[in-house]
Amino acid sequence: MTTFKIFTASEKFVWTRKRILFGIFLLSSALLMFKVYVIRDSDFFNDSLAQVFGFISVVAIILGLLNSFFPEELKGKLNGELILDYSKIKINDKVYELNDIQSIKINTGPFNGQLIWGYNAFSEKVSNGIYNDFTIKLKSGKEEKYYFQIDHKRKMLEATGELKKYVDEGLLSYENFVEINR
Repeated sequence: MTTFKIFTASEKFVWTRKRILFGIFLLSSALLMFKVYVIRDSDFFNDSLAQVFGFISVVAIILGLLNSFFPEELKGKLNGELILDYSKIKINDKVYELNDIQSIKINTGPFNGQLIWGYNAFSEKVSNGIYNDFTIKLKSGKEEKYYFQIDHKRKMLEATGELKKYVDEGLLSYENFVEINR
């Protein structure tokens, strides 16, 4: 039996450190560009307002770089459990017997604490491990998708026995099994 935490994304916009710093950078840079290009006031070194906007932009970039060394902030909550067992799959309070399941598809991403590469100075470089999804299709035709956290590097290997059983039962494709355990 292997247990994972289920991630539920927030339906509201979540202000993370990254979004706040990027917003400050954009606002101060836009005001500075407006002053220089629209008003045509290019006397930067003698204008204290322009220096303040420039300073705020540089500080936001530096704080963004420092922020990149911390794990990503969750834009939702970890609540509930996904439990893989040899005879059933339990998701929160729902229990699915293997004979009620038509197919399973699992996509895995980086684990919690794994280094990832962002696109800019504001992107976090350490994953929170939630970019993994578990799709279960029942014989009744109902399909459900859940996002879950992989909390350490070898967590999916802990589930190898259960996943192999799902392959033997024809629920999980062998290709998906190999992809998960790479």
